[in-house]
Amino acid sequence: MKRWIIHPFLVAAFPIVALYSQNVGYTSVTELLLPLLASFIVVGLAMLLFWAIMRDVAKAGAAASLFIFIFFTYGPTRDVLRGVAHIRLVTNWTFLPLAGIVGLLLVVAIWRSKRDFKQSIGLLNVVAACLLAVPSLAAVTHAATSRSGPTATPADLVALDSETRPDIYHIVVDAFGRPDVLREQYGLDLSGFVERMQKRGFVFPERSVCNYPLSMASISSTVTMQYHDELIERMGPDSLDKQPYLRLLSEHRVARSLQHHGYTFVTFASGWVGTDGMHSDIHHENTHGPTEFQQQVIRMTPLMPVFNYMIRDWVYGLHRDRILFAFDQIPELADDERPTYAMAHIMSPHEPFVFDSHGNPAQTEGTLALIGDRFNHSPEAYRRLYAEQARFISKKIEEAAEAILQRSPQPPIIIIHADHGPSSRPGYDFDPIERMPILNCYHLPGDGADKLYSTITPVNSFRLVLSHYLGADLELLPDESYDLEAGKLYDMRRVTPER
Repeated sequence: MKRWIIHPFLVAAFPIVALYSQNVGYTSVTELLLPLLASFIVVGLAMLLFWAIMRDVAKAGAAASLFIFIFFTYGPTRDVLRGVAHIRLVTNWTFLPLAGIVGLLLVVAIWRSKRDFKQSIGLLNVVAACLLAVPSLAAVTHAATSRSGPTATPADLVALDSETRPDIYHIVVDAFGRPDVLREQYGLDLSGFVERMQKRGFVFPERSVCNYPLSMASISSTVTMQYHDELIERMGPDSLDKQPYLRLLSEHRVARSLQHHGYTFVTFASGWVGTDGMHSDIHHENTHGPTEFQQQVIRMTPLMPVFNYMIRDWVYGLHRDRILFAFDQIPELADDERPTYAMAHIMSPHEPFVFDSHGNPAQTEGTLALIGDRFNHSPEAYRRLYAEQARFISKKIEEAAEAILQRSPQPPIIIIHADHGPSSRPGYDFDPIERMPILNCYHLPGDGADKLYSTITPVNSFRLVLSHYLGADLELLPDESYDLEAGKLYDMRRVTPER
């Protein structure tokens, strides 16, 4: 009976499906197609190469399975040795040749073996199938039994009752710290920026901090106008399930309520699935590159150091173009006669650092830092590059704000804030004094600015705006901040950062 050699393809699919199973709800299933196709092509070519050398299809299949296994465990093994074991000598330049030599020796051992590998085809197929079944079943089960709760219902909408419907511009500048903290810790003086914005009618609450130190928790809190106490209790401190936060972002209580009141909801591509997955009426996007999931697949493989030099400029160029596009296009919405709620999540001055203070490509060293990665340089380099990028982003904020005000026939509402501040510490060990204080400024027409106070946090921004301008009946919540245990999503403790 002829036995088909399918185990190399099952082994090739395993790491991709495993990564997806950890990000169900965070990643569209369609994002698996390109990595799976590429991995199947690679393993198919490997089988042909090994067959041409060994002239034994069973051995070629075993060698291909071994090759693709080493290929996809390269990145995780390197990171474990470098991060957990703290072996500083483990770099791509040292580990890549070592992994190559080990892989070559094992392939040669298969080639020289006198064992009849044809007898092992069935066993290898079964083992590989069982291996793939584990994350596949986990993904299906997770999607079917998600604890994220029900979707938004009409009862969740905020009742609005107002004849006037001013345009609302909501700009989230990722990781933009509070100016006084940036001056003290980064040597970045933004006093001129603040003064010019104040002359345009913007108010900067002096003691603003974020509610949560991670984007998905912070922005979802802002757009739902509530804290995550119930969600945290339901999920438990050890859960790493991102889907509940992403569901809240997708449902976007503020946007749904405004749409129900006749607003058009407009978004701009951020490059991050959390805010790119919102169900807007109009979504503007000007670039198409590797998705966040596809970038993480690349990081698992030896291709990462290769891509660092071959496509670094291209990936960074896409990131620059996406940021500039949002800043340039959002003022044009003022020409639309329909009432508009526009949200732009600007993934900057958050790393990767792609701008210098004049808007030119930043001169950085080290490996490619993709969205979702923590910075891979020293704290000193982080602070220097961050300050350069933040200064340029402040210029773009100023230009966009001025253009919106000039083009708007009626005074608009403009909310510009960060989801959290910067962090020069490596990994996810945040310093609350650095991470929690944020840029937070408002342009509120009429007497709206009188409602602001020095300690307002983003969870209350839309509670104030919807109540004052659109007739909502929303009370302000206590302004609180919560820090996270490093590497956790729901293990939170209330903190009082130095305001």
